[in-house]
Amino acid sequence: MQNKDEQSHELPGLWIDHPDCDWAFLVWMLLDEVLDQLNEARIVLPLFEEKSGLDAQLIGADRRLHLIYAKSFVYALDAAAQLIRVLKKQKQLSAMARDHCKRFLSQFGKLRDLRNSLQHIEDRLRGIGRDGKPIPSPLLVLGGFCNNHFGATTSEGQYVEIEISDSVLIRAYSIVEDLIWCFDWLGPGNIRLYRPNPAT
Repeated sequence: MQNKDEQSHELPGLWIDHPDCDWAFLVWMLLDEVLDQLNEARIVLPLFEEKSGLDAQLIGADRRLHLIYAKSFVYALDAAAQLIRVLKKQKQLSAMARDHCKRFLSQFGKLRDLRNSLQHIEDRLRGIGRDGKPIPSPLLVLGGFCNNHFGATTSEGQYVEIEISDSVLIRAYSIVEDLIWCFDWLGPGNIRLYRPNPAT
């Protein structure tokens, strides 16, 4: 059932119209998986917001769930960025599609550094960055919150964070939809995706 605070959308068709069928299938798979990742972030967002809305200081299981939902949001958007990074490298991609890939990566490309710090917690706890080198920062944040912003210290000693919110997810969906419309499509609209409505 569609949530009243969401808009429904469809891919423009069942298949990308391109003379190179293998390339068209690869692009279709990449775009389809990007949408899956954004939809995963959409699923976990209200769960995160539910825990964020608690008045009391989060403790025990609630605190752990809050962290898990934040990480899931980061992982989903990072996975989408990685898929778009692969798409951007395709030689047959149009200039407009490549520009939308760059737009997405300019917004979410640095999540790879945040994701790596969350994933390699055993190194960050010891102050170790990439290639076993010490992190050049006296302050290490290993997944911390400032309201609905979630961040960590990277292997280069920088602090990277993302706002976990509808507005961020809307921005991601909007860029991906612009990217999708750069391709010619065959067949009726197919896979439905849901994104939050812009705030009114």
